[in-house]
Amino acid sequence: MQIVREIQQHVEQLPENLQAEVLRYILNLKQKQHAVNITDEEALAIHAKLMEQYADTFTKLAQ
Repeated sequence: MQIVREIQQHVEQLPENLQAEVLRYILNLKQKQHAVNITDEEALAIHAKLMEQYADTFTKLAQ
């Protein structure tokens, strides 16, 4: 919870208009989190597939 307190301390020092901007940013992050809700396992599988595709492409280019 220390990170929460640290963030709170920094936000409290900002003028109100910048505090509102921080809030908008946080809400935007939360929205993105809900939009892209995949597990670490799924992300690793996607990454592995992309790496295979890149390797195949580079192999073809090297020929």
